[in-house]
Amino acid sequence: MAEIPDSWEKYGFPDPTFFPPYKPYAGLIKAYNERCSVCGRYPYSVPVFFSKIVGVEYETSLPSTVSYILGNFFDDNLRYLAPYFVNPDKVPAADTIQKCMWTWDDLLLAGADGIKNNIICWIGDYSLSSCVSLWPVKWIIQRYKMINLLRYYPTVRQDPPDFRYEDKNSSFNFKAPES
Repeated sequence: MAEIPDSWEKYGFPDPTFFPPYKPYAGLIKAYNERCSVCGRYPYSVPVFFSKIVGVEYETSLPSTVSYILGNFFDDNLRYLAPYFVNPDKVPAADTIQKCMWTWDDLLLAGADGIKNNIICWIGDYSLSSCVSLWPVKWIIQRYKMINLLRYYPTVRQDPPDFRYEDKNSSFNFKAPES
């Protein structure tokens, strides 16, 4: 049987509710790494304990401390990746390059569908976040949405109006769904 190419669907998205947590988390890491390749950041590695165990493809649960550590580490990396990508909604009103880019807080809010009280995060401003101790499906889905927003990359790095960017979505295996 042919190997299924990497994609969101292979890792249980857009709804990973009934997948063991290792599989969607590995998909998040691979999608994150695709975005890193666009801007020259170092990739994130899939933890070794995610590798196959004889006879068992994935564990069914993560201890709460492991999910906290993975979530914290992943969020910390995603927070530093976000400002490399353009938030197209900000471009028309921006007067500097920095004001065209995603901020962590804007990306968190967008991942939570614009509802501040729905944000799940282990790092940063806890007034914006709900702390969780177990592997949350909501957290996985929010990171899926957030990574999909990181698709526009600057091509001309000058302050507006000369600022230009392109949609890199077609170059990704983990593509953002078309609206």
